[in-house]
Amino acid sequence: MQLHKYQNKILIVDDNPKNIQVAMNILKGYNVIYAQSGDKALKLTKENDFDLILLDIVMPIMDGYTVCKFLKDDNKTKDIPIIFLTVKDDEKDIVEGFELGAVDYLVKPFYSEVLLKRVELHLKLATSIKELTSLNDNLNDIVCSQIEDIRKKDQILFKQSKMLALSEMIDMMSEQMLYPLGLMKLQTQALELKLINNNMKNTDVEESINFTNEQLNYLNMMIEDFKSFFQQDAGADFVNLNVMVNRVLLFFKDMFIQDKIEVHVQGDIHLEVSFVKSELKHVLMKLIFNSIYLLKNNKIKDKKINIYFRKKDDVIELDVCSNVQEFDIELLNSLFDCNDADLEGTNINQLGLHLVKTLIEKNLSTIYIEKNDLGLCYCTKFYK
Repeated sequence: MQLHKYQNKILIVDDNPKNIQVAMNILKGYNVIYAQSGDKALKLTKENDFDLILLDIVMPIMDGYTVCKFLKDDNKTKDIPIIFLTVKDDEKDIVEGFELGAVDYLVKPFYSEVLLKRVELHLKLATSIKELTSLNDNLNDIVCSQIEDIRKKDQILFKQSKMLALSEMIDMMSEQMLYPLGLMKLQTQALELKLINNNMKNTDVEESINFTNEQLNYLNMMIEDFKSFFQQDAGADFVNLNVMVNRVLLFFKDMFIQDKIEVHVQGDIHLEVSFVKSELKHVLMKLIFNSIYLLKNNKIKDKKINIYFRKKDDVIELDVCSNVQEFDIELLNSLFDCNDADLEGTNINQLGLHLVKTLIEKNLSTIYIEKNDLGLCYCTKFYK
């Protein structure tokens, strides 16, 4: 590292003019300024940017130790290296100087070569520290900028995944809404026929009203689920797993009937997890929908979905299992890390596992896929 000496500004502080003259003659290649008192030295440090300070310890009114304390307490001067100049060579005095923040000391009278080498050494060290600090600041800025870019990209990917989920949910809701709407239409037509044939009874009207209300409540639940999933800034809450699982299963009841899928739920009905309710609902919907999707594509006759939830130590586990036998477990696990938008146009994009993992990890939980005795199992762990 090459130093341009005159660019380095050095402050000499000593109440003895002869000592100042000797030091300035030795350091004539540097830009040297002097002060004959502590007050004057502190004033000069406010007006100049010094690279090094040579500071006499024994001075009237304000000694070198006091000056050093003021310098180290000031953000502008705290990093300037200080070399104490002293006639003392007592160990306690030297230790006190280092404890106050000095980087070195010289005993007067000093040798020219020793002074020059010490000054050169500490200027190099100070320059290296400044360069490293600057480099570190630049690296921090770069890292912060990259982190911000990643955060923005993650937000974009998350929004893309949610938009894909929106499209899928609309398709699912459209299919699910057709069934209760069709039932209500048939119910209305049956009442109309009875009215035409004068066979209408009060009990028929009452049953029809109850049936219609039941289907309307079902439709209303689906619409509320749809709205809550896209609610912004929803907070985590304690959610009963048994209640949530059964509510989500109700959404798929017509699919289960249509595809002849046997469903079993087993677990502690009191277990609760901390999760954003709408997001947990979406996670369960996707896992169950994927299980149905894979069961249909595997062309299994006796289709089964078993859902288990239990507590082990401080971890609550939720398994959504199906008797799917033919599947690539590595491929399915890899889909957790694939942006759903990148899978557009393929059969796999119906799985939506990237958004599932994003929501799971957002709520401080984990998910993975494994093969068990039944077949395919989505394993979720909720941590307290």
